Amino acid sequence: MFNTLAHLNELVAFEAVMRLGSVKSAAKEADITDGALSRKISQLEKAMGAQLFIREPRKLSPTPLARSIYADVQAGLTRLKAVDKHVVDADRSEGLTIAAPATFLSRWLIPRQESLQAALKDLPVLFSTYHGSPAMAPRPAHIFIAVGAKVATWQFDYTNFMPQTLVLVIQRDLYTSGYMKPDFASTLPRFVPTSFPDVWDRWHDMTGSKAPIFSGPMRHLERMHYAIEAVEAGQGCAIVPLEYVSQAVASGRLKVLHKSRQNGEHFQFYTPEHALAQRKTQIALHWLRKQGQSQLA
Repeated sequence: MFNTLAHLNELVAFEAVMRLGSVKSAAKEADITDGALSRKISQLEKAMGAQLFIREPRKLSPTPLARSIYADVQAGLTRLKAVDKHVVDADRSEGLTIAAPATFLSRWLIPRQESLQAALKDLPVLFSTYHGSPAMAPRPAHIFIAVGAKVATWQFDYTNFMPQTLVLVIQRDLYTSGYMKPDFASTLPRFVPTSFPDVWDRWHDMTGSKAPIFSGPMRHLERMHYAIEAVEAGQGCAIVPLEYVSQAVASGRLKVLHKSRQNGEHFQFYTPEHALAQRKTQIALHWLRKQGQSQLA
């Protein structure tokens, strides 16, 4: 017997494919790979014991069963989102929840937590990590933080609060010990997160000339904070958002090898409609904008 509650993630994927018309568009909205979303559809079909889509070259056609259940699935997910609203606002002791990518939390928001807490007075502040669309977040939140132009594809109304600025950084001691050697730059490993694969090519476009370590080996890491930690450990260099390393640069732990460059992308926030009218949310949004302006200055 099919258990709806046990397959909510698969039903979210199904609803997105039906609404957007393709696996590619649904995967982009959820910020996952096409293959990962296709597997969710296959898992749902296996659980239901029925085919929901007819696979054709470059085309996915819904079966009569898919069409017949789509409206109910969409309505059910809408009702579940309404439950999220009540969960968030049921008890003030839950405070204000901000969801953001892990690196933003650890490198930017948590170091400023004391300032945010002062703005919100005695209201508890909770942090939650998520990656991709707010629709795929593990828990409801009052404010969702994201970065990059890709958020425009997620069908949520994001607002810019701080431009993203890129810097090429190296650990201070590594820079001091090696910068005078002729072949020093060419041998440095370059660290890059898998979600930021073209950053070195874009750095070349922004600066107009190749960075001196372009010939060094590339080291791909799963997340941005791993790349920063590798640089701080003196293992190589990386192009990273200045906002994530500003304190390390200011303290002298990291050395900036080139002038910073804004890459046209922004840190952004999205606030669900039910949370937008709440005073605690407005206070936090005002604080975010103020911090963004301060960072820019």
